[in-house]
Amino acid sequence: MTAGFPIRRVLVALDLSMAARTALPEALRLATRLRTEVMGLFVEDARLVTACAGEGVPTGHVSIITGQAEALDARAMEAGLRAQSVMLSRHVSATAAALRCHCERHTLRGAVAETLVAQATGDDLLVLSRRPGHVGATLAATIRSVAAPVLVLPPGETVEQGRITVIADTVEGLSRGLAAAARFTADVGRRVDILLGPGVPKAVAEEQVTTAGLPVRVAAVDHQADLSACIRSDTGLVIVSPDSEGLSGARLTAFLAQARMPVLLVR
Repeated sequence: MTAGFPIRRVLVALDLSMAARTALPEALRLATRLRTEVMGLFVEDARLVTACAGEGVPTGHVSIITGQAEALDARAMEAGLRAQSVMLSRHVSATAAALRCHCERHTLRGAVAETLVAQATGDDLLVLSRRPGHVGATLAATIRSVAAPVLVLPPGETVEQGRITVIADTVEGLSRGLAAAARFTADVGRRVDILLGPGVPKAVAEEQVTTAGLPVRVAAVDHQADLSACIRSDTGLVIVSPDSEGLSGARLTAFLAQARMPVLLVR
């Protein structure tokens, strides 16, 4: 493992959405490349179960399994969650078999974001999917609180192609970003762009780039500007800290929604 960015396990969030289903094979391929364990995690939303206990919520819903309108009650909800778990188990098994790798699958019940945060330790890589042009409340809540690095995958995208762009506005952020870039470049010689904020002295940046030994192009950028507009169209992966000054407040979710490529968030 590259010093400074150890990954022991890839943890991929599972559900039956198309975005999550397409993220699973990418997570498995990534775990194989990084030579790490991989686990799929399905979180049964405890709020839905609580709702079915009769705490003043709607009495009907559209089944994610059948697409049909159904009554919302405890028995139907429990049956639906069991059905989802079975379908996800089959999906994980079939995908892992097709890619000739092993993937464990766990099911937990709780608040989804809080459960993902609790399960993702500092040496995990949490893989989350998102719909095109959209960042949901669960994803937003997770990335605000989780200590582990998070890879946000748009549907159908892969982290294995294109140049890597590291956005850094602190010396520590640059060091962490370069270490992560080294893990993802492996031996394929991908180009790396460094977009530096004014908080990183040029001399320090040049020293870190030389030490990293990567094919790097360094450029200065105004981190108060629209960062998504600063990224080249042939970029295949963006690495940035969610605590970056340019991504404060609602800018982080807006940036993720606009990004056409996977984004790796590292603290």
